[in-house]
Amino acid sequence: MIHALVTVAATGIARAAGLEHTALPRSHLRAGMVTTAVILMVAHTVEVLVWGVAAAEQQHVAFRMLRRGCSTSGDHIGIVSGEPTKKCPSLPKGGIR
Repeated sequence: MIHALVTVAATGIARAAGLEHTALPRSHLRAGMVTTAVILMVAHTVEVLVWGVAAAEQQHVAFRMLRRGCSTSGDHIGIVSGEPTKKCPSLPKGGIR
């Protein structure tokens, strides 16, 4: 979303700058294209960082749930004994991990 908004703004600015008459139109075009590319690369980097922070926060929440034992004990699904929900017959003690 960030990248899309910056793209719209950069396109509008580039179009307005492109309508100006200059003595060196090719240099003007090059400068406009390079500036637009740099702005869009920065916007893309910011968007990737925002997604990374959001994913790290989500991963942190999942890690806290795992650390509390929500995924291995039956407490969160209403099993009174609290024993693990998965059993593996090849393990010792009847498959209880």
